[in-house]
Amino acid sequence: MKVDLYTIDGGNSGDQVELPADVFEVKPNDHLIYQAIVTEMANRRIGSHSKKTRSDKRGGGSKPWRQKGTGRARAGTIRSPLWVGGGIAFAPKPHKYKKRMNRKAKQAARRSALSYRARDGQIFLIEDLKFEAPKTSRVATLLQDLGLSDKKVVILTGELDTNFYLSARNLHRVNVVEAVNASTYDILDSEAVLITSSGLEGLTQNLGAGN
Repeated sequence: MKVDLYTIDGGNSGDQVELPADVFEVKPNDHLIYQAIVTEMANRRIGSHSKKTRSDKRGGGSKPWRQKGTGRARAGTIRSPLWVGGGIAFAPKPHKYKKRMNRKAKQAARRSALSYRARDGQIFLIEDLKFEAPKTSRVATLLQDLGLSDKKVVILTGELDTNFYLSARNLHRVNVVEAVNASTYDILDSEAVLITSSGLEGLTQNLGAGN
């Protein structure tokens, strides 16, 4: 599959680049995509939620009233979950949600995600993006020239240029990620994938045949 190469100003350079078939034209594996996204979402969770059980609440050292003869329901402690201000039954406690997925499976999931975007015609290739100074309007103009201003875009770069990152971070529908670190979720959470020349090299080396 060949795609046009765009310049840093948003114009068509007139050149076309062949996307490696072993990265952008594989048969997508939906189950691996599902596993990769569930794993990433689980690993983002902090797991710091906590509520007090009856043993964590203060007070309740003695029975509120005697067991029999009062006409009221028996009660052993004011810390009971049945009482207002009492502990929580089966209260959540901090724990880890960490999941693991082996490297080859994660790579296969990323190839599947890229192949879906390539099949939809939403892979765009551009020269390396290096700015002399942060300029958000310049990135907005670039996306408009590429016809991507109304889409959620992930930009996959080689080495992350600080000025370009600072220029793009205020655009709420734009995500800038180093290509070798882009996850399956990053790719599928976007409507279009804009890849720099060095980013394409990184993807080829990282996801190509034999890796």
